[in-house]
Amino acid sequence: MTEASRQPCALQMVARGVLHPTMRYALWLCAGFVICGCLSTGDPPPKRAAETFLDAGLAEPCMTCEGQTTCTSVIQNLSAAHVEIDITSDPPPAGGDHNSCWATYGIYNDPLAGQYWLHNLEHGAVVYLYNCPDGCADDIATLESFVTSHPRTLLTAYPYMTTRFAILSWGRRLLSDCLDPSVVEQFYEDHVDRAPESIESGPPSGCPRP
Repeated sequence: MTEASRQPCALQMVARGVLHPTMRYALWLCAGFVICGCLSTGDPPPKRAAETFLDAGLAEPCMTCEGQTTCTSVIQNLSAAHVEIDITSDPPPAGGDHNSCWATYGIYNDPLAGQYWLHNLEHGAVVYLYNCPDGCADDIATLESFVTSHPRTLLTAYPYMTTRFAILSWGRRLLSDCLDPSVVEQFYEDHVDRAPESIESGPPSGCPRP
């Protein structure tokens, strides 16, 4: 062992009570700043460039109902400001201004306001919406099973659309009056985590939860 290695470090001296109390307090304060800085810098997550997630070369999923086929539409140049906003548009938006809160991923039995799930889309989520005034229990059960087994997904009713189902990611929207489980899976595989931000964690306290 070298002479230098036998010298106690500052934290050891603090533990042994060797340093003056004022110096001990200063060292613990500095250590706290270092630890907190490692855990959270407070900086917003970096934004991805649009070309990294809006790949025009993808073969967009389509759904066919009673001989009519609808395919995924692409929406460009979406804003993403944090605002308090009511979302009631038809078709439902696939991006845009939204609440500063996002929602916990999962299944919502009561309709979740669009201003929250729009924020989830910005984080790379795939959101599944339904509006079935005459009932679609089997289809909802299919979506519930899918969402339960796939991360970064969210299911909620959206009473403002005229189609029965919508599948959304940031900048992508598929509308349909029927549900094909293979297309539900394909859309997810193609578009999950393809958004301006890649955040899988849940929201801060006070934000919506199922």
